[in-house]
Amino acid sequence: MPMVLMAQATKPEQLQQLQTTYPDWTFKDAAAVTAADYDQIEVMYGNHPLLKTILARPTNQLKFVQVISAGVDYLPLKALQAAGVVVANTSGIHADAISESVLAAMLSVVRGYHAAWLNQRGARQWALPMTTSTLTGQQLLIYGTGQIGQSLEPV
Repeated sequence: MPMVLMAQATKPEQLQQLQTTYPDWTFKDAAAVTAADYDQIEVMYGNHPLLKTILARPTNQLKFVQVISAGVDYLPLKALQAAGVVVANTSGIHADAISESVLAAMLSVVRGYHAAWLNQRGARQWALPMTTSTLTGQQLLIYGTGQIGQSLEPV
């Protein structure tokens, strides 16, 4: 029976959905995997030190690694390529949410929202320790052209 090493934590309902969708597969987390399982693992979800151990075995069956990060530089890419393992990342999955948070942070600073919130308590109510401004006419440098930077770009 093919096996998935669930190196990344998942919610119980997500794991249940995977088990229901793929009833012929076994799903084990890193704590439950034994050395006898190493050659049964075909898919790895997340990264774990066991990856190098599995790749070093000449009888390994690993075919696919899914990581939950945009970057994959921390993986043993040469060994994965030599073994013919496909690697997938999650580049861009949070781009919209993070770019919106960047915009919120910029507005919070220039409009003094955080300072105003802090000053809602005690004797200093409504006395802002700063002068507020706007983003009108300001220039913004977006450093990086990845999914987050592209999502933050004005249309």
